[in-house]
Amino acid sequence: GGAVGGAVGGGGKRTFGESDERPRGAVLEEVLAEALSEARLTSPDITAACVGIAAPVTERGEIPPNSPFWKSVAVDREKLQELHPQWRLHVENDANLAALAEMGSGDVEEGSTFLTLLSGERLGAGLVLEGSLHRGAHGAAGEMDYLEQVVGVGGSHGIASLARMLTADALRAGLPTAPAGAGSAEGQGAGAVLGEEIDPVEVLHAADRGDAVAQDVVEQISKRLAIAISTLGYVLDPELVVIAGGIAEFSTSVLKGVRRDLADMVTTPPRVVLSTLGRDVVLLGALKSASDVVRGLALQDAL
Repeated sequence: GGAVGGAVGGGGKRTFGESDERPRGAVLEEVLAEALSEARLTSPDITAACVGIAAPVTERGEIPPNSPFWKSVAVDREKLQELHPQWRLHVENDANLAALAEMGSGDVEEGSTFLTLLSGERLGAGLVLEGSLHRGAHGAAGEMDYLEQVVGVGGSHGIASLARMLTADALRAGLPTAPAGAGSAEGQGAGAVLGEEIDPVEVLHAADRGDAVAQDVVEQISKRLAIAISTLGYVLDPELVVIAGGIAEFSTSVLKGVRRDLADMVTTPPRVVLSTLGRDVVLLGALKSASDVVRGLALQDAL
């Protein structure tokens, strides 16, 4: 997406499925061209650009070569810079960008210590310590692959992927869903509503409507998230954890469970809230990052 005068001027979009092996960077130029065309701009009209990726990023905007996600998200910065030589180009971790977006929203107080937890397909945290983004020595602060070693969690799966996985397991085991008339407005339980393609949003809706399988899935998701948050909570002692991403707005029941379970795990639990920024939280952070560069350049010119 691109901003013009503080508003979104144009955008482009590509969706990658779980089995899609295309590197994300391979279609970046296509998406950029669409965004520029929709905004009625050309490359020289742009001063700064920010690319968000789901991998650790160093202070220099580089992806550590041993990152397990390197191949899928790698961006050829040199090629991109050659195509757009006048751009101030910045590559940043997606969770860090989400945290930057939250810093400018009404979700957090200025100067606070908080975590922004991207929680869709995989968990990743953007860490802000006393108002400043913290990336660590190698850009890996907030990476959550270590959860594979944590009992009761077993991986960095987010709310959406857990909803699919756990619901599929329950339905394969033949667990009963809510009886006709109780599961949904259409008189269906989780199994009937979800069909062959399990939609995580429908799982959360089914839980809200009283479906037994879906409610059990939500309980399991809440417990895993609470454990994950507790591991960061004891180390960083944040004031706030913001659960962000497109799935957040549908996760009220998960939030209730996380708050309950976290209170039993941590003596000084952080306040946990759902982001109000929706599925574009990373995009908003990227726009903020690029806009800050433009403002900085304008200030230099003024001096």
